[in-house]
Amino acid sequence: LTFVWTAGWGNLGASTNILLFILVVPATVFLLLQKNKKDHLLSFFGWGILGLTPLLYIPLRLLQGSGFITDFVYLNGFEPLSLRWFWWYLSAEEFTGSKILDTPLIQYPGLILSYIQSYTANLTPASSILATASIALITVTKITALRLNRSTQNPSRRRRAPNPTAGFLHRFSGRAETSESAFDTLLILVFVCTALPVLAYNVADREVFFMPSFYLLTAFAGLGLHQVHTTVRARVPKFLNRTVGVLIAFALPSVLLVQHTPQIVSITSNETAYEQRLARFNNLPPNTLIVAPDDGHATRYKYFQLVQNLRQDVTILTLGRLAPRATSGGSLKPGLNQADRLRALHLLFEQHPNRPIFAVLDDRMPPEFTHFRTIRSEVDPYLLRLEPKPPALQTPNPPSIQVHTEGSSYSEIEFIGFEIRGLDRGASRTFESSMLFHGQQIRGIIKRSELFELSFVVQRIATHGGPFFAEFAFVNDRMEIPTVREFTAARQVEVLPEDLQTGWYQKDAFTFKIPGFVPGGFYTLAVRVNKASSEPRGSYQGKPIRTLVPLQTQNPWAGQSTYFPLGRIWVE
Repeated sequence: LTFVWTAGWGNLGASTNILLFILVVPATVFLLLQKNKKDHLLSFFGWGILGLTPLLYIPLRLLQGSGFITDFVYLNGFEPLSLRWFWWYLSAEEFTGSKILDTPLIQYPGLILSYIQSYTANLTPASSILATASIALITVTKITALRLNRSTQNPSRRRRAPNPTAGFLHRFSGRAETSESAFDTLLILVFVCTALPVLAYNVADREVFFMPSFYLLTAFAGLGLHQVHTTVRARVPKFLNRTVGVLIAFALPSVLLVQHTPQIVSITSNETAYEQRLARFNNLPPNTLIVAPDDGHATRYKYFQLVQNLRQDVTILTLGRLAPRATSGGSLKPGLNQADRLRALHLLFEQHPNRPIFAVLDDRMPPEFTHFRTIRSEVDPYLLRLEPKPPALQTPNPPSIQVHTEGSSYSEIEFIGFEIRGLDRGASRTFESSMLFHGQQIRGIIKRSELFELSFVVQRIATHGGPFFAEFAFVNDRMEIPTVREFTAARQVEVLPEDLQTGWYQKDAFTFKIPGFVPGGFYTLAVRVNKASSEPRGSYQGKPIRTLVPLQTQNPWAGQSTYFPLGRIWVE
């Protein structure tokens, strides 16, 4: 048992999240106290160090000075190889480390319910029931055994009437005072340590962090099944014991087979989705170049090319997602590495001017796409055709725009108006005058899941400073910007360059999409402006990093003074 446990402990250390590796330390200490042997202690640390060795890869690369390794190295803004950097790197602080301290206790009931729903979605109801019953039975049994031990050790204590329920549980478990009790305690301790701290991980793939505790729940389900087996065998004639054992051994696999077979058959027998994807891949234009934010988004295309050996003329590239960026407080925080990916995209256009370039559609719409004109592919709806974006229109006279904003916005920059145009079906649009819709005046309609182009006109009022960046956000009636599945109904773009003349106007546009999983209803298209400081606060790969300073609006809106409303929108 010790060998298996220490081997598993070391393998867990080889994962990308050492925090889960640390969470099992209390259970390991408990195991060592049970064994109380030095050789187990040496085995424990030996396997642990061996499991940690893969984490030395990036630090060793940095020590060798082999140039750029990955954006992950610079994600936090700390000096690489410093003590603060090592703590961030080893503890996975960026992704998980701070969630435990940032989450209030009042949220944990909902997090526990979400965890249970995730577990039941990944396992069968039979396993969930067995695991829950087993945990409850083991816990109650241990409490009963503890009380019995205290009563035995303290004979002067007043005798109480026997508790029939406690006696039943004590007899039913059969393990209250056996050596197997230590194994039960070990499982419960590891389960608590691996489940409770990761409940607050609000990330798309958080079930990856749930998996260690899921394994423990599966072990509890096995204990529950074993207890059922033991109890039934104790209550049937001896000649039926073997038959009962065989039936129980095949009970759970049979339930799994019956429950999942129809779903598996329905999925595997319906090849429509596969054939559609295959046809789309084969119909791509010659010499297509596909850009994906990561390998996960590019899997379906790499499968056809690498596994099925199709369309070798197609090139599939992936770009990194993360790098430091400056915030309004002047500090470096993790964010999308827009500059590096934008540079890579421009290089692709320079090197392959005659090749069609597509990007895998992502609901979050990486911000570098605002520098290109993006239109949904007619061949594959999951691809966006990237084309060079026309330059912004700069003029001393106000350009034409469909919706004119009311009131003055900021003292240094003025928003004149905006316009929305659907790029897929033309359903998204704005109106030249207000329209009464469901009892409210609106200036536009946006169809969810449709790509649309948002054009805007701004005027420079200040005589110096900039550039200016604006966050266009869709705010609901509760003054919330919807954030669902890592998508935020907002986009930050540069709206005015530093060299635009005072009093001149600029008209520009960007492509956006509100996914179908975002709630529909009435929204206000609002804008918030940040001005880049004139003095740099640091550098990244030789380029200056400036602080973004938020501007105050001329007139407060809904009790705040940073966002300015542009118009009322209905999201269909």
